[in-house]
Amino acid sequence: MLAAACVAGGAVAAVPIVLPSPIALVQPPPPLTTAVVSPIENENELRFPGRIGNTERVVVGLRQDGSAAAVDVTQRLTLPAAGDYSFVIPAPVLSVVPAAGTQSEPGQRNTGIVWQGFSPGMRQLGARITLRTSRAVGGLPMRVSVTRQNGFTRVRLENLSARQFVITFGSGPLSSLRSVLARRRGELGEEGAAGHPVPIV
Repeated sequence: MLAAACVAGGAVAAVPIVLPSPIALVQPPPPLTTAVVSPIENENELRFPGRIGNTERVVVGLRQDGSAAAVDVTQRLTLPAAGDYSFVIPAPVLSVVPAAGTQSEPGQRNTGIVWQGFSPGMRQLGARITLRTSRAVGGLPMRVSVTRQNGFTRVRLENLSARQFVITFGSGPLSSLRSVLARRRGELGEEGAAGHPVPIV
């Protein structure tokens, strides 16, 4: 959710602020993401120790007209604490193989890349993934088009990384807003210290 509040100096009438629905559809993310991870099928909970570090190298093969012919990703995850882990990285996967240096073997489901195991305190996970081009192309941050005419070749790069978000405005007493912000900051701090995933909203 994303909301902005305007603080009024004097007394104001209470007006409800309607926040966006947490299940509202948004534009597609990049081809792989750890902002949203899913539990393993038939498991009761999602588990991973600490906050997962994530780096991705995306390689896109292009046709002569510039359209995407293949999307391959090398993803590396870092688990910084001791504990069991069990989660799925959602992705339109065709195939998954271990990347060099990985300390665990990735699995594959129709929903994405499966990771299960135990971290003794620090564990590096790596996978090389071939994605379904038709589904992955919507998450790429750039579109390339190539046209040829009269002996000239024109290459056009279009930035697709911009996103639109709805911002809700409202007003409220300064004391109430301070109380709500202090409580939420405390909750986020406790979740992070306990190694629980903190949602990005």
